[in-house]
Amino acid sequence: MFQIFINFVWIFLLNDCIAIGNNTEESAIADLVKTVEDLENKLKNISDHLTKDQDVLYVTLSESMKDVSNEVTVIFDRPQINPGNHYNQNDGIYIAPFSGRIMAFWTIGTNETARTELMVEDRVVGTLMTAASSVTTNNRYGSSNTVRESSSSTVAVTDVQRGNHILLRTASHDNHILKTVSSLLIRRTL
Repeated sequence: MFQIFINFVWIFLLNDCIAIGNNTEESAIADLVKTVEDLENKLKNISDHLTKDQDVLYVTLSESMKDVSNEVTVIFDRPQINPGNHYNQNDGIYIAPFSGRIMAFWTIGTNETARTELMVEDRVVGTLMTAASSVTTNNRYGSSNTVRESSSSTVAVTDVQRGNHILLRTASHDNHILKTVSSLLIRRTL
């Protein structure tokens, strides 16, 4: 009888150990699942943050602007990258979808003299002057060709507030832009 009682106690203790072991394993698995869920949420937040910070605008002109006067908005009519459609290809204005720091890069090509200004609201935050010069090239048949053109690029970094209007416009200068090949890139910096 004593042996049966010991076997019963042994089985009871073994079952408790298995139950304790199972509870410990279940608890450890639950902790691991919670940790994985927390990490997934953190990765999603980081991914959302990085994606938001990578908001980029890239627009170009489809054809040259001719006889442009001073302080005219350059309307880039070919949006290449325009997430959220914050750039309006009808009026040339980009409305900042965030507050933060941006980096704007633009290129102007001309066969005269051109000066452009990057505007944030009514503030000039960057300028670019391009003056064409004559270049003569000779071909292998002995004839020459004189071309008058130039292009320049620049970059500006500035802080903007959500809702600010950002645009590129012509600036005061003596000559009019006769030909431009331009692009504008705006990128939010980290």
